Amino acid sequence: MASGDSQRDSLRSRTRMAPTERSALILDAATRLFRARGFDAVSIEDVAAEAGVTRGLVHHYFGSKRELYLAVVEAEVRLPDGLPIVPVGLDGELSDVLAVCVDGWLRLIESSGALWVSDAGPAGTSDVDAVLSGARDRLVERMVREVPFPADLDEDLLRSALRSFAAMARSAAGEWLVARSVSREQTAAMLHAVLVALVQRAVPAMDAARGEGRARARR
Repeated sequence: MASGDSQRDSLRSRTRMAPTERSALILDAATRLFRARGFDAVSIEDVAAEAGVTRGLVHHYFGSKRELYLAVVEAEVRLPDGLPIVPVGLDGELSDVLAVCVDGWLRLIESSGALWVSDAGPAGTSDVDAVLSGARDRLVERMVREVPFPADLDEDLLRSALRSFAAMARSAAGEWLVARSVSREQTAAMLHAVLVALVQRAVPAMDAARGEGRARARR
């Protein structure tokens, strides 16, 4: 009886929270469960129990389980605006700076419980893919602004190359976090080598190819 009273008191205290607090409480609970179990193995009832609220309250704030999962992914892949891509005061060769960028990204996706790279979301995940694509594009824009790339690189070509790299990096991180076929160190080494080659060789080659194409068009 005392246990039941305690549970009811806890539930009443949580329903007296401000809406933003209740929403955050539910989102935190859902994040823990989706990280640990994936989408299919988690129910709205599970989330409600984890958060200590009613099922109706979960539906009230987030609608369906799919919408709740989408909210979790959006929160997990958001890079805080105040977190610099390149740590303040970091000097050195571009290769060293890019190594720090790769390490920071790997730490970000590792902390998300592989939600960045997992395919264990709801079927027909175009909305999840859109969230991940948006996060990728924002990350690319910040890299273009904050990383000291060579000034003579064409920014449009650099953006295009970095977006392609980000798609490959997500797949590579999946090999590490989901398939477990490679280690973190191997993943970091591969991504760093590819990123350095992209900046030093691929983007200049793209620029040269564009010039050759224009020259042929004028003939």
